[in-house]
Amino acid sequence: MYACGRKKAITTQIDDLTAQFGSHQDMLHGPIEINTDALQQASVDCSDEISQIVLFLCVACRVVMGVSRSSCDLIIKIISVVLLLVFRRSDGSLSSSHENILKQIPLTSDGAEAKFHLTGKTIEYAVCSCHCTYPLTYAPGSTTARYPECCVHCPMPGEGSSTQLRVQLI
Repeated sequence: MYACGRKKAITTQIDDLTAQFGSHQDMLHGPIEINTDALQQASVDCSDEISQIVLFLCVACRVVMGVSRSSCDLIIKIISVVLLLVFRRSDGSLSSSHENILKQIPLTSDGAEAKFHLTGKTIEYAVCSCHCTYPLTYAPGSTTARYPECCVHCPMPGEGSSTQLRVQLI
């Protein structure tokens, strides 16, 4: 009996929300324009196709395949030498476009990664076995992170349920 009444209440709430938000859909008659001028564009986007492939290869080896930094540095330097030998004319000179391509290729994997703007913000969380997450906190003036000791998630929120898990966090 309780489940039937609960199901009816949820259905009523869904109908109310559908009616409430249904009127907002009428206002959207076309695509939403978003100004992306303030977003940082990766410098690799402005590079020549050949240098983009070399940069991608280096970053894929480093990030995806887990190749060491020194090995990636060796790979990118060897590719640069191969390109130099391929681009070089019989008199030993380079065309300005080939010279430009070689200048776009950094000699380290750190330089290649920097062109993709891969640095991100990392936020650590403590996780309970119930999948509830807790961000770290800092005491005023402290640089030491603190987490709650126990999970205070309530698995059955609502009517008459005040039991909390109180599980030790990982």
